[in-house]
This record gives sequence, structure tokens and C-alpha cells, in this order.
Amino acid sequence: MAAMTAALGPQPARGHRARVHGAQHAMPAALTVLTVLALLASSCGVDRLRVIASPPDDVDFVAAIFFDADGAMVSSTPLLAHEAGQPLRGFYQKTPSDLEHAQLAGWSRASLAAILPADHSAIERANVRIAAEEDPELPSPDWSASATIAGDVAMVVEGPLRRALTAAWLPACPKLALPELPPLVDIRCADTPQAAVVTQNDCTFAIDLRSGGLARTDGHLDGRGRLIADPGGCTVVPTDPVAAISLDCGGCIIDVYTREDRSRFTASRIDVVPGVPLHEGERGSGYVSDLAVVGSDVAVLSHGGRIVGPALCDTAPPDLLFFDRETLQASHRSTVPECAIAFVFDDARRELIVLITGVTPALARFDGSGRELSRVPFDDPRLLDGDHVPISMAITSDRLRLAVAWTETATPASTFIAAHDLASLELTGVVEIPHPGRSITTE
Repeated sequence: MAAMTAALGPQPARGHRARVHGAQHAMPAALTVLTVLALLASSCGVDRLRVIASPPDDVDFVAAIFFDADGAMVSSTPLLAHEAGQPLRGFYQKTPSDLEHAQLAGWSRASLAAILPADHSAIERANVRIAAEEDPELPSPDWSASATIAGDVAMVVEGPLRRALTAAWLPACPKLALPELPPLVDIRCADTPQAAVVTQNDCTFAIDLRSGGLARTDGHLDGRGRLIADPGGCTVVPTDPVAAISLDCGGCIIDVYTREDRSRFTASRIDVVPGVPLHEGERGSGYVSDLAVVGSDVAVLSHGGRIVGPALCDTAPPDLLFFDRETLQASHRSTVPECAIAFVFDDARRELIVLITGVTPALARFDGSGRELSRVPFDDPRLLDGDHVPISMAITSDRLRLAVAWTETATPASTFIAAHDLASLELTGVVEIPHPGRSITTE
């Protein structure tokens, strides 16, 4: 058999020329040569394509996919084992004359550890292919490259894989519910925790919310973990960014979070007010009334073991305690005025804005050392009717306004949202969120 062969030598310096079997090919300066593809012509007239590649050493498995001029996949390989430091030799594919494009993808063993089957021979028996919409996907490759095939030699350059890949040995659907680690369910319309039972049998998935007065939803998971719900239950809606599944159950949104989402953060605990008993009093009351991230610290508004709440003014000046965000070690403290109940950090000015309740509710601005810079009392009669108290505040997304929430101490409750200019703290408008049956007023 007369054949033309190709080998990958040392990477030429920029601007040099690469020599392949005596023929000189200009090397574009912007390209890094990773692979050379050579067409082998056998004596019996059958064209074959040989791939010689040098993936990075941390790539343990490699696959190749071949396309025609229209972008349709013509053939592919299984995941083939790659030994670190060794070039790949032996990607032999029967090739029709219209073969024009190839893509290579490589994965580390760690990237595939969660999905590799116990029977590794299954990997060798199943070629990879382009994933359809409902197919399970192989993880994004750790390394990928592509080439346009023209003539007997093609230059292959590193680049992203254009389409997701799948293989027959992948699980039919992901395991979202394990008996020993069930998903977390957030019922947005419930003020108190509600029982939810989530079960999965192969790809059959069920969420039972009947104990909370909602529906039971049955369905099946596709290869990408999306729920195809059966009629008669809740409706699948666009998913919360970190939820696995979101449902609309008669206007109540339900979010389901899997075990992977549970490990997105770790928790540490410190005692801000040591030596006090557990407080189980009025909702919104306690030993601390607010906390926020302030630069490299977490700041906590502590009342030194005294119970405070929306209608409970702390007549002793509370402390603003600062803890390092990384170590949670106490860094410093400041004293704020009596009846302070909440605060926000004005990052643009590096100042604190404190919400003060009591006889004369006000907003006060403090510098980083705890020195009061200004104070603006509330003067809107709707907020000072004797039935409402300020409870919380936030800087709005445009970073120009401050919103303060006022709640009614009597029932039925209504809420006022007061908008303030962030720079001057002056009141700019008030919106009432009424109890059902009451009219709404705005300014």
C-alpha cells in the first residue's frame, strides 16, 4: 500500500514554515498547530483519514467527530483512552470524498468521574454523537480543537466545541432525588415551612405538595433533568437560575433545588451575643436587628442581650459589630444612636445609613469611624399616624434611591414604602401596599 503519512514535530516559531513529508506549507502566525490530519490512500482505492494529535497531559479521554460540507455528522469515534505525553495515533475513519471538517474533544478522568459506567467496555462500544434537545450531555470538554480538511493535510487549532455531545452509555436522566439526600423545596407563597415529598424512580419524578394544600405533580425527566409534567398537576415554568425545577401550582411558584445546589456554600457560626437564651417572641424581634456586608467585613447591629423589634425601641445605644468576612474574627465596633433598628452601607460614599425608630423616626448618615454626619427626620403624616413603624430599608438597583418599609402594628396590616434620595436622604415619594379591600395611595 502506497501511503502518504504525517507526523507532528516541534511547534515552529512564529513566522517559520512547517515541513510535512518534504512539502512546505506556510504556517499562519496566529495559529498554534496541535494536530495534523493526513489522508491515506490505500492500494484498493478506499480513502481513510488518520488523526495524529497531541492533547494536553491532563486529558485522559479523547473523541473525534467528522462532518460534511453541510455540517452534518458523517462519523465519529468512541471515547478513546489517552496516555499523558503520548500523541494519539489510530483515529482511522473511512472517509467519503465530501468530508470537510473535524472536531476533537478531550476530558480529564475527574471531569467524567460522576458519569463513567462501571463497565468501561461500554465506553468503547458506543461512538459519541451530536446531542439532541432531550439527550443527556457529556460535560463540556477540558480541551477541544477543530480543522477544515482540504486536500491531504489540514492544520488543527485549539477552539471551542461547537455542539454538545452525547453517548449511549450516559444515564437516561440525572438523579435529582436520593432517599438519603432529598431535594430542597421552596414554596414561595407559604409564610411557614410546608411538607413536600419528592421521589424519583428511574426517570419518573413526583412532587407531592398535598399536605400544604397544593397539588401532586407527576412526570418524567429528560436527559438534561428537565421535568415533562403529566396533565392535571402543576405547570413547569422557566427555572429559577439555581433551581433544578420550577412549578406554577395555581399561582404559587415552587422551586426544587437538588443536592448539588446545596453545596454551593459552607456555613460557619459565631456567637454575636453570647450567653443569652433562645428568643421565641414576636416575629421580627430579637437580640440583633440587622446585618450587612460592609467592605471586607460583615457588620451586625447588636443590642447587647436586649430584645428589640419593630415596636420595641432600644433606649440604650446599640453596637455595630464588625467581623472579618474571611475569618469571622471581630475587627472593631461602633456605637449608634438609641432606637437604631436597621442600616445599609452606601458603597459609593463608604458611609453607613442608619434607620432610627422611636418618638422621632429618622435616617442618619455615619462615616467609617462612627461619627454622625447628618440626620433627616421623617415628616410625612401617613408615616407618623401612630400605627406604623419603620422596619427595614434597602438601596435600590439604580443606586440613587433608598427605600424604607413601614408596617402597621394593628391588623389588618398595610405597608408603606418610602423612597428617599440617596445623597440627601430627603423623602421623594410614598407608596402604600394595602391590605386586601383597602385603597392604594401613591405620591
